[in-house]
Amino acid sequence: EYLNSTIIAITGTNGKTTTTYLIDDMLKKYGIKSEAVGNVGTPVTSLVGKDGFEDVAVTEVSSFQLETCNRIIPHIAVILNITPDHLERHYTFENYVYMKSKLIQNMRESEYAVLNYDDLNVREMKNKTRAKIVYFSLLQETDGAYLRDDKIFYKGEYILDKNEILLKGEHNVSNVLACVAVAKLMGVDTEVIKNSLKTFKGAKHRIEYVTNVNGIDFYNDSKSTNPDSTIKAVETMEKQTLLLLGGKDKNLDFKPMMEKLGDKVKGIYLYGEARYKLYEDARSCNILNISLTNNMESAVKLAFSDAKSGQTILLSPACSSFDESNGYEERGEKFIGIVKCLR
Repeated sequence: EYLNSTIIAITGTNGKTTTTYLIDDMLKKYGIKSEAVGNVGTPVTSLVGKDGFEDVAVTEVSSFQLETCNRIIPHIAVILNITPDHLERHYTFENYVYMKSKLIQNMRESEYAVLNYDDLNVREMKNKTRAKIVYFSLLQETDGAYLRDDKIFYKGEYILDKNEILLKGEHNVSNVLACVAVAKLMGVDTEVIKNSLKTFKGAKHRIEYVTNVNGIDFYNDSKSTNPDSTIKAVETMEKQTLLLLGGKDKNLDFKPMMEKLGDKVKGIYLYGEARYKLYEDARSCNILNISLTNNMESAVKLAFSDAKSGQTILLSPACSSFDESNGYEERGEKFIGIVKCLR
């Protein structure tokens, strides 16, 4: 109620930061004065008294923020997906889903809720809002944004081919669909949307290429703080991968992740507070190539000593960073620093 800006609010378990920055990029390229704020680092309150009625605040919203926020009414709300996370805080998955749904509960008929049709928990949130529903889907045509024959469409209008998108990974195609829906609702021209999708490189610390050392690629995915996000990062890798997992446990079950890692992952290197739980869950899934280390630096150096030219070392922790760092950004920068010292 203290902002003059139009609010576009984005929540979900994974993809929030990428989606926030991509929407902001599309709006800026179209000439709209927008600002990416919220959980991406810049507080929403920094806009108070500085924003105009023509401005747009593209706002990443976490479940922690929604827990204590009762009066948020965005013009467009996006709910990307919901998988178990932060159960050390919310205790049950049902509570976590409820917190996410709070984003759209106060919306009016003049506003829009952009929902993931492919996620049943998200799809059913249509019953929790008066806003107009706009779906996006990888699996079927919707009255919104969808993928058909590897092409992106919005309400029947062809946007571009999937292989033209610079972002990699099927999870990012889903994020792109949400962004296309929002951009279209904001009146952004199709050519501007296409240009943004062909040039946007992604959010820092999310499947971020770092460098190649002795024929080994290093990727920083410190932003992955839950198992589902780590699975998506592994799926994006094109080479045999040595995976670094660890950090502070959020009372999550790692077994489903371990079962999905597949033959691409040739070794797992565990560190930090959650390393013993990760180890037990990996062994219960008959994963044998596991190394236990005390901290992230040791895990990086051990993986580097084991890696062969042509392989990839991926930091995608599946845990929060608060055992060794003050956030995923600090953890990611530490990882980049360690890698650069390997040269």
